[in-house]
Amino acid sequence: MELRKIKSIKQIRNIYKLYQNSFPKEEKKPFGLILIGVLRGNFEVFSIEKKKTDEKNRDSYEFKGLAIALKHEDLVLLDYLAITEEARSYGYGSKTLSFLKEYYKNYRFFLEIENAEDENAENYEERQSRKKFYLKNGFSPFPFNVDLFGIEMEILVYNCSCEFSEYLELYKNQFGGIMKKKISENIFLVEK
Repeated sequence: MELRKIKSIKQIRNIYKLYQNSFPKEEKKPFGLILIGVLRGNFEVFSIEKKKTDEKNRDSYEFKGLAIALKHEDLVLLDYLAITEEARSYGYGSKTLSFLKEYYKNYRFFLEIENAEDENAENYEERQSRKKFYLKNGFSPFPFNVDLFGIEMEILVYNCSCEFSEYLELYKNQFGGIMKKKISENIFLVEK
């Protein structure tokens, strides 16, 4: 398995399709803004691929998933991670996290998940499973949650700490202009 930074239209198409099908509408950023963020150096987008060699010793790559990270100073937010349906339960998610933890070893690395403690959520079991997966892979819960545009998210960190003000700055840095104000008005600290 390899994580390859996007370089081809085929990779972008695969990532876009999986991105659209894997995350709730209210949690997705406009994909075009992510691509602009790649050009600005705020985002890194990885295609998770399995290398195959044919009988003529030619290499090809089979798409298995995506990882999208948002960077600001020494902070890295794993914004999105998704594995294709047919590749789930084969270790691609854990292998991807191992790669990313090593790749970002000089950064404070963390992620967000929907509040797994909300027993009234329609996808409560899915949330619990997701949290269990990240905890199994070395992440720890943070002492605060955030209200991210009306969705309560838990913060899980990998061997680091982060203040809410730093977290907020990461989001503000993502976009310029009017979006900074909109972000300040729509991201709040939620005490546990």
